[in-house]
Amino acid sequence: CHEKAAVPIKTYSPEVIVLPALGGDDHEKGVALLDRSHALVVGPGLGRDPESLDAASDLIKKAKDRDIPIVLDGDALFLLTQDLSLVQDYRNAVLTPNVVEFGRLFKAMFDEDPPKYDFEAAVRGKASQARESGEIGLWADVGDSAVARLASALGHVTIVQKGEFDLISDGHKLVVSITQGSTRRCGGQGDVLAGTTGLFAHWALSSEFGKEGLAKDETLLLGALGASALTRTASRLAFGKHKRSMTTPNLMDELGEAAESLFPVAPSSL
Repeated sequence: CHEKAAVPIKTYSPEVIVLPALGGDDHEKGVALLDRSHALVVGPGLGRDPESLDAASDLIKKAKDRDIPIVLDGDALFLLTQDLSLVQDYRNAVLTPNVVEFGRLFKAMFDEDPPKYDFEAAVRGKASQARESGEIGLWADVGDSAVARLASALGHVTIVQKGEFDLISDGHKLVVSITQGSTRRCGGQGDVLAGTTGLFAHWALSSEFGKEGLAKDETLLLGALGASALTRTASRLAFGKHKRSMTTPNLMDELGEAAESLFPVAPSSL
């Protein structure tokens, strides 16, 4: 993080490891950490200070050199609209835009607004049926979907377009995250999704490809799907307890239960 943000972040929790090395003379300390990192998540709390954006851009480039998964959210997506080459053709990149951020990215790539097609309405009925059978995702035809078009134009990066249902595509395939979330989206929920996506992306890319009959590209799609389902489930559980007063720390408190409900620990692992 930036030096000025280090103390406030550290006082939040003793469990948080903070390194004030985003920009300035200490920037190379942050770069050195990439050699011990499984994934890089950029965007939450980044801000748009030019020095911070330049430092983030350099970290992204250095992470690509190390071939580790990169998740871009929030202000990192603003940075991307200024320089789409940052992730062009980097297949280990995952973008997690909301509807506004997605529109800006689409505009930056195609110089036009995304089409006004209500994809959610088209899959709503099928999603309800699939959810009742315990499914967390619904494979759909790529067709003319804007998310698949943008993912393809960027060189088949993975995009998680957040919304009523999260639409996840790498340009080749499209899977819809249909797990029930909450009726409230609190500030910071997208940051949780970005973090869990970084974790699941690492798990997906370090797994044994083909073990379950999956191609490498499919595992990253399913990793993003797992992160989406986890965040949505935690949000639903938190809302059930706190209703309209739910905040992101409440959501984070439910991640353990949400993970166990979706991906229970095998008895042999205990």
